[in-house]
Amino acid sequence: MTAYGLVPFQLTNPPQKCYEALKPWLDDFRLDEGKDLKVGLAGFCYGGYAATKLAQGELASNGKTFIDAAFTAHPSFLQVPSDIEKIKLPYSLCVGDADFALPKKEVDKIVVAFDNLKHVRSEVVVIPGAKHGFALRYDQNDKAEQARADKAEDQVVEWFAKYLQ
Repeated sequence: MTAYGLVPFQLTNPPQKCYEALKPWLDDFRLDEGKDLKVGLAGFCYGGYAATKLAQGELASNGKTFIDAAFTAHPSFLQVPSDIEKIKLPYSLCVGDADFALPKKEVDKIVVAFDNLKHVRSEVVVIPGAKHGFALRYDQNDKAEQARADKAEDQVVEWFAKYLQ
């Protein structure tokens, strides 16, 4: 049943299209309210694609980067390692070791890519037992699932406290 709704959604709303739709809004924000602010972007699943692309340092029309730091949990639709190799801004990744959208062999490639990008402030945290969506979609009555989501929440808070000050 999931495929019945998911496939049409993905065909009409691919992550690339959502990312392109986000950029004009961010550009307006950077020209107005956000012109003198540090801007962080947290992306989950589809949003992880946009967070990763924006961490590559694309500039708004005022010459500032759209964002200053990025966090993503369980991102999807990344091209690994090419999307990672282009990252220039502080980037934090939180992923489960049981994530179908970003399997361990891809996470290993990300770690190697960041090791080669010594100038990029980055971190990759793998949460044991976590599946795709663990940071947002979890059973609140399951203490283990709650603990995994809490780890992702702590990670994003600490990351942005460090890079948006």
